[in-house]
Amino acid sequence: MRDRLADDLVRKKHWQLIALCAAIIAGGLACSWWQGNFMPLARSGALLTAASIIHAWRSLRWSRMMVDVEKVVIDIFTKIERDKLTGLDADTQAVVNAVERVSSRMPGLITAVERRFVADHLLVGFIGTLLWGFADLIPFP
Repeated sequence: MRDRLADDLVRKKHWQLIALCAAIIAGGLACSWWQGNFMPLARSGALLTAASIIHAWRSLRWSRMMVDVEKVVIDIFTKIERDKLTGLDADTQAVVNAVERVSSRMPGLITAVERRFVADHLLVGFIGTLLWGFADLIPFP
């Protein structure tokens, strides 16, 4: 369940990264064809590596944002729990129940999403580094 939710949260950024990478590689191939060598393809590998670094920065921003999201989710669950409980200590018990429910789920979700982000930017960085380092060695037909 947690992995599926993590996939849903990352899907849009994942496809944006894939589209950007495809456009960079296509542009590098087109420029290479136009110039008659694979030097521009090697430079597109450098752009892919830069895209990987930007993607890593986005994932770091996302991780920092999730602390605030967790607080909002706790507030929402506190209101829901408060409606279920009655008595003098209903407010205190509602907060305890909400923190317990959210704290048991959010860290695992955050970790799963971070894992997806890391996998994406490592793959893009790997492909970019290979192109950057070796694309100019490919003999042009």
